[in-house]
Order: sequence, then structure tokens, then C-alpha cells
Amino acid sequence: GYNWPDFAVEIRSPSDNPKDIRAKIDEYLHLGVQAVWDVDPATRRVIVHRPGCEPHTFSVDDILTAPGLLPNFALRVGEIFAG
Repeated sequence: GYNWPDFAVEIRSPSDNPKDIRAKIDEYLHLGVQAVWDVDPATRRVIVHRPGCEPHTFSVDDILTAPGLLPNFALRVGEIFAG
């Protein structure tokens, strides 16, 4: 079988259907991915999905972390969209 990663990032494009994105994220979580970052350039937000938890939305001034997956990682969401 396929060895799924612990962590995935999904970057939305304007043509993406939100229902399709959610289905893909749910599939990742079902397959054992521990965290999925749903990056939405249109709203400049990152929605973090974890198995068994409600999604958590991070806005441009929030600090994004991934405890247990990316030790010592911290990034202000606005930095993702800078440039």
C-alpha cells in the first residue's frame, strides 16, 4: 500500500470547488494524514484540519504552528501571502 505523509498542504485556486476540496481533505484524514493545511489565497487564511477535531482558521496576523509534526516551526500567516 501507499505510505501517506503525516502532513499535507492544499492550496486553493479560484477554479476549485469548495465541496471537492473538502472531500479531498476528508480523504487525506481518513487515510491517516495527521494535519492538512487548506491555504486559501482569496481570503488570505489557512484552515487547519486534523482527524477528530473541528477545523481551525488562521488569519493573516495569526501564527501558524504544527506541534508534533514540525517542531519549532512558527510562521505568521500573512508571510505566506507576502510578495
